Amino acid sequence: MWEWMRESEALVYLAGLSLVFGYIITNQLVLRLWIVVGTVLYIAYYATAAATPLWGAIYMSLAMGAANFVGIASLLWHRSRRAVPAAHADLYDQHFAHIPPGDFRALMARADRHVLRAPQVLTEIGRPVDQVTFVIAGQAEVEKEGERFMLPPGLFFGEVSYILGGPASATCTVPAGAEVVIWRRGVLDEMCRKPRLKLAFEAAVAYDMARKVSVAVAPARLRVAPDVLDKAPAPRNPDFDAAPETA
Repeated sequence: MWEWMRESEALVYLAGLSLVFGYIITNQLVLRLWIVVGTVLYIAYYATAAATPLWGAIYMSLAMGAANFVGIASLLWHRSRRAVPAAHADLYDQHFAHIPPGDFRALMARADRHVLRAPQVLTEIGRPVDQVTFVIAGQAEVEKEGERFMLPPGLFFGEVSYILGGPASATCTVPAGAEVVIWRRGVLDEMCRKPRLKLAFEAAVAYDMARKVSVAVAPARLRVAPDVLDKAPAPRNPDFDAAPETA
């Protein structure tokens, strides 16, 4: 059997087909696994096709295979719950479980999380925003069109103005003791130049906007809207949603 495969060059055809199967699959992990299969078959072919192994081709195939394994390890780490920083695991579980752990890690590496020592105005109506804020704990007081109402924690503020490039449409204030995560405009601009991070940020904001739209009613009704927002569960993605791993 082995002699037939070697003499008929079946190995090289199988190796080529493995790469073809890999290249037509969009799933990065499956694609790379097919490339591993193809690389192993190519190495077997280079070792047996001639009287003397084709060492140059074997070495280069080994190098490409090693690079591929590094890529596989990176993909697995990106999807692993272990990629979530321990200091922000609570935030991920409660509010950001719908984005990959690796993307969440990258977002938080560019953010400032802290507890406010004094009341802070997050956005001021008619003024451009210089940051996007996510309120973890503490209710926000919102003033818009002469109405004042409270919004619960777990929401973004300033994201619409940042995305649309216009001034804030409401004045939002949070009290002392509120816990917030802040992304400065300069950091956001740099982050959004990287497609993967831009998609992660947009995914986080899109869910937040969906929660707000679900209770987008007359200002008087907004006074009870926080109860609805509090009941909205964070979405989860089965591709990377797994039980927390233990050491």
